Amino acid sequence: MHRPVVVIWASMIATVLVGCREDPPPPPPPPPASASSAKTGPKGAQTARGPMPRISPERMKRYRVDACYFGSMGVAVSRDAYLESLGGAEPSANKLPAFGDFPDVKPVPDNPKIKRRAPMIAAGRQLPFVRHVRACGIAKSLKQPPAEELDAAIREFDTYISKLNKALLDGKRYYARKTYEKDEFKRGKANHATLAAELPKLDDQLTKLGAAVDKWIAEAAPGDDKLDDAGKAAEAAVADARALTMLFLADEVDKAKVEEGIAAIDKQREALAAMGGDAKQAAHARVVPPKLKKFVDAATEAAKVSGKLTALQRYPVTAAMAELVEGNQRSLAQMLRKRGPARLDTDRARRLIPRLRPETARVQPRPTVKPVTEPPKPE
Repeated sequence: MHRPVVVIWASMIATVLVGCREDPPPPPPPPPASASSAKTGPKGAQTARGPMPRISPERMKRYRVDACYFGSMGVAVSRDAYLESLGGAEPSANKLPAFGDFPDVKPVPDNPKIKRRAPMIAAGRQLPFVRHVRACGIAKSLKQPPAEELDAAIREFDTYISKLNKALLDGKRYYARKTYEKDEFKRGKANHATLAAELPKLDDQLTKLGAAVDKWIAEAAPGDDKLDDAGKAAEAAVADARALTMLFLADEVDKAKVEEGIAAIDKQREALAAMGGDAKQAAHARVVPPKLKKFVDAATEAAKVSGKLTALQRYPVTAAMAELVEGNQRSLAQMLRKRGPARLDTDRARRLIPRLRPETARVQPRPTVKPVTEPPKPE
């Protein structure tokens, strides 16, 4: 009757005795992997160890500075729309300010399910220059390579454009939410005082920044990034597009030079697109040509205007230039990622990753089995 209990008890005693044996020593830790070695990942892919190559400070700074400079030109569209809509008067129930309609900017879609976004939905078309204005603050923080005159100009411009950008965003949201119906234009008039004082300074601020940027670009050395053939072709096309953009900022547009520049950049676009081949491994050959196409189309339309272009007429060109700068930088980052991590010498790798040293490896103790102090009582 108690035989099954005896069998179970014997089995438990055997388990305890086995657990109390001296555990064999743990296996030795694997040898440290060198920084330049590679391991096999899923599907046989090779995943190399080591730090990824970084974009040179020179190209990073130029990217942020140009994105700030050309992107901030979109603020002029809001400036003209705001000042023209009020005609020198303060905002009132009979005269609400406008903030500009930007080409190729879609209205914010309505979504009744998201209640918290309802006030922002009424804002309609967004202000597309906001993200470019943020690049000014990033450019200000880049200390390398040092450029005393340029750095001072960026600091001054960022202080100005950040304050103006905030006032424009606050004003657009204020009128989109119809807050003026609740506070009788109290906040709207305070915001108007800031905009009326700062908006007329925009052209002088852009001109001052542009002069410092042009001087720095002419004198600065290029970065030490090792570009492939597509990267070199893209960089040349971006430089030519930049020169063409500057022609549209003149008081009198040189149509002959503009037409010549458009034709040259379009040929560069075709040649760059052909470098991708069927495999399309060249990042610049995939990303930059569509940006160049958009720029060429915008420049072709702007070239039809006689005389000095308004802020709204030149906006598609400057906005396309800012996008081109971003696309070229994104291509550079993709190229470096595909190139793989930089190779490190063994000594430097051990200094950077000391946990790979054998003597620092920790052996985790194996858990022991506690003996049973008293047998279970038979039923």
